[in-house]
Amino acid sequence: MNINIDLKELNILCVDDDENIIQSYINLFRNLFNEVYVSTNPIEAIEIFKKNNIDLIITDYLMPQMNGIEFSKEIRKIDPQIPIILITAFNEYNILKEALENNITYFLTKPFSIKILLNVLDKIKKEIIATKYLIKAQKEYIEYIDYQQNLTLKKQLTIMEDDSKIKKNKYFDINVFFKPKDILSGDSYLVKIYDEKIIIFIADGMGKGISASFTSLISTAFIKFCLKEYSFKETLNKYKKFIKENLLEEETISFSFLEIFKNKINYAICGMPATLIKQNENIIKIKSNNPPFTKWINEINISTFENKFDEIFTFSDGLSESYINENKLFLTYLKSYLKTYKHFYSFLQNIDDIILNQQDDITIINIRRKNGN
Repeated sequence: MNINIDLKELNILCVDDDENIIQSYINLFRNLFNEVYVSTNPIEAIEIFKKNNIDLIITDYLMPQMNGIEFSKEIRKIDPQIPIILITAFNEYNILKEALENNITYFLTKPFSIKILLNVLDKIKKEIIATKYLIKAQKEYIEYIDYQQNLTLKKQLTIMEDDSKIKKNKYFDINVFFKPKDILSGDSYLVKIYDEKIIIFIADGMGKGISASFTSLISTAFIKFCLKEYSFKETLNKYKKFIKENLLEEETISFSFLEIFKNKINYAICGMPATLIKQNENIIKIKSNNPPFTKWINEINISTFENKFDEIFTFSDGLSESYINENKLFLTYLKSYLKTYKHFYSFLQNIDDIILNQQDDITIINIRRKNGN
């Protein structure tokens, strides 16, 4: 018999109430398969299947405890895909129809030759091994993607330098909340203390995936680089020139760029949510003074807010687009929430309990005036 078959990687379960047939399976398969599991009782066979790594099943149709199709139904509840060969002495339409309806892989009618059985096993072997290799390849690919995404996150956190923990600004405390929707975040930010000024830059790459993340990151990295010789206007002009050269024609980026010193805020906000200013019990909105930036825009407007304030609350649109329950968009309740908590900082401390359904990356930066300043 010249059949090229190698089943040594696989385990088989044989189920038949006839002890002689079970012994025949053992004699035939013990040198072909890695492991041969047998049972004369389909109920016991289900337990064997649960406890062992079985790759395919041969089952008789007519058995006293349950027939082969009933047994296969129970197996399908555990594993919908495992190949099952049903052996029967009855060549009846109803049995064949029921077998097909229950996803029986092969249907053999007694009597059959060993050659036919081995041919069927050879076909099944190719399907099983192909599936195993596919699963292995998918697993390795997922592990590779996870590795690359974790490296990307590490790189993001390295670029997004954050001075919020450095207590060297005598006027303000700084608090940052950053929660990406996915590891590959479209948001990035920078918080730097330059002399006594606080420099804030939040970038939100429009779209999803690597392109948005990359645009956001190079923006933040460039602003960080420019801080070595910093002035607000010059840094903004340098960034405008840099990002115009690196944006795709259809691409946009939104950002908030703020310079805070004592009672003065210089800002350029491009397509981002309004920055909120708290003065006593009043909340003032500093709205976006520029559209989202594209390579076709030539000018970026700079505006100034000059008045004493208690707190600043600036954020990416991931906060606006989140939900506080299944149908209530957070943005609708933003002002009432901020008034409820009295201070932006208190709100920030409770944000994980407030946001129940995050839709996008969330970046929030809160600046609080220190007492007496």
